[in-house]
Amino acid sequence: MKLTMVLLTASILTVHAKGLAQKITFSGKNVTLLKIFSAIETQTGYFTVGSLNLLNDATPVSLNVKDMPLDAFLKLALKEQPIDFRISENTIFLSRRPGAIMPDTRRPAITTAPVIEIPPPIKVKGKVVGLNGMPLYGASIGLAGSSEVVLTDTEGKFELEAEKGQKLVISYVGYQTAEWKVTSETMKIELKPADNKLDDVEVVINTGYQKFKPNEMVGAVEVITAKDLQKQVGTNILQRLRGLSTALQFNNKTTTSSKAGNPHSVLNMSIRGWSTINGPTDPLIILDNFPYDGNIDNINPNDVESIIILKDAAATSIWGARAGNGVIVINTKRGKFGSKTSFSFTSAVGVTEKPDLNRLPLLGSGPFIDQELQIANQNGLLLDQNKFTYSPAVNVLIERKRGLISAADSAA
Repeated sequence: MKLTMVLLTASILTVHAKGLAQKITFSGKNVTLLKIFSAIETQTGYFTVGSLNLLNDATPVSLNVKDMPLDAFLKLALKEQPIDFRISENTIFLSRRPGAIMPDTRRPAITTAPVIEIPPPIKVKGKVVGLNGMPLYGASIGLAGSSEVVLTDTEGKFELEAEKGQKLVISYVGYQTAEWKVTSETMKIELKPADNKLDDVEVVINTGYQKFKPNEMVGAVEVITAKDLQKQVGTNILQRLRGLSTALQFNNKTTTSSKAGNPHSVLNMSIRGWSTINGPTDPLIILDNFPYDGNIDNINPNDVESIIILKDAAATSIWGARAGNGVIVINTKRGKFGSKTSFSFTSAVGVTEKPDLNRLPLLGSGPFIDQELQIANQNGLLLDQNKFTYSPAVNVLIERKRGLISAADSAA
């Protein structure tokens, strides 16, 4: 019990330590409390929260102090006043002392004092409508600067507490976000449809020899921009191209004697099908208007401005027989004459599960046998020429298929 009392006392002293550390120097005769609290704000930065009428009705006081702690100064200034105070953080809260009677004499209010009057909140009811007055169900209504959000019902109506003068932020899918000022307890808010018109983007097709506009190009062309590549995750161009183009097909076929495109055939991809059976299927790579025979992994995806995919007679007429499997034209970013200096930064973060090096995930005997049964029921091939031994389950299935044992014996 003694330890608890010591801890509580330490906590109280910590809370009031900041207020006691502030020093006030003030001198004046018959000054109003508004002027006194204005001097407190100037010297300490503490704000005052309370009713203006409470300070306007107070009696003027005379003070002459130097380097007095803030807590003691407030007690001295409010000694003969029917006002209590409380200090919290950087704010002084004023309240009427219980049972105190204010004098009848009133003086004009001084509005320049740093006293914040908090108006009581009101219950705001409203309705949100859209085009042709149609109620919007599920529209979001929130107070500006606050995380509190309410949703409209099926009739577009909502209800929340707010102060007069606060702004309501209303948003709905397909409509422009609007801000309305709280002026009354009932409101009707009409949202305007959002303008979803897209800006025209100039697209230039670079075949490696010439540049065309889309309406001037003859042949099948697909353009992939730098923005499209940035949406994908990968360390090289091939990883980022997956899923971006319907013309590209990634496969597991590899050849080691390819002389078109990459000599090592590491692309493992084709453009709109294969043009050969036993020959290489890699497309021709054009980098900045020149054939590229190096490793495509060495090209930084962040340096690519656009990628053009070609495969038809028009591409063959430009690049010859080497374009039989298609052409991938890669254009990198370059400086522009007269443009200002610019810098770009790209980063990527990946999260993977920590590997357990002491655990080897293997398939259990039950699921393994179920898999072999499924293959056997589908007349699949259970024999593998690369295996010298087979599981007992496979041997039982082979004997049953040859009629050496019955189905009942194999199930046992």
